[in-house]
Amino acid sequence: MKCILLSAGKGERLLPYTKTKPKCMIDLGKTNLIEIWLNKVSKLKFEEIIINTHHLNKILKYEIHKINEKLNIQNITIINEENLLGTAGTLWSLKDKINDDFFVINTDVYAEIDLEKMKFAFSSDNLDCIVAYDYRLDTNGCGVIEFTEDFFIKKFIEKNHDNKPGFVYSGILIFSKNIFKLIPFKEFSKNNFIGLDTGYHVLPKISKTTKGFKINGKVIDLRDESKLIELKKYIK
Repeated sequence: MKCILLSAGKGERLLPYTKTKPKCMIDLGKTNLIEIWLNKVSKLKFEEIIINTHHLNKILKYEIHKINEKLNIQNITIINEENLLGTAGTLWSLKDKINDDFFVINTDVYAEIDLEKMKFAFSSDNLDCIVAYDYRLDTNGCGVIEFTEDFFIKKFIEKNHDNKPGFVYSGILIFSKNIFKLIPFKEFSKNNFIGLDTGYHVLPKISKTTKGFKINGKVIDLRDESKLIELKKYIK
């Protein structure tokens, strides 16, 4: 199994912090999110850890090499996107490199999640996808999920909703290796799959074979300055 760490976003809602650093590199007090995630995923013995970059890619690439001097991970591949492809556009661009089920993790999220347990839950059922979620009182700016009684996705609402408390997509999931056969996305091929988004274009089409995985620990996504302050305080 491979792991893809999505790290290419510009982080415009976190300016001016992201003017000189990618969002996953913002200082959290002797660490940052890219280090936290590399430390976590390195323990699962993935065949390959693929990191996509775009915004300030040279700075991020140097940071990854610095982190790797401490962690000594042998299987990291860094891929720079000249144009932002979108979360699922990145996956589609890598489809020829992926021949097995694979993790996808957005590195602008802090999550106390048991990835090994999530991997086991995925392999225990015949699923196309398993999505990590948590419950939040404030769902503003998040993808909200409604589940069936057996926790398959009933409805996925990407960001444009009424901000009621509910279950929220965490930005962490596992896809089956069959995902590229199930969703060809021919309408995006002429534009090199730019703008193809997991929440808007993928999850709604595979909801009947997508199940939820509850995160029981703390989850904080860096969507704005208030969340950055919250995360810094929590880590400290």
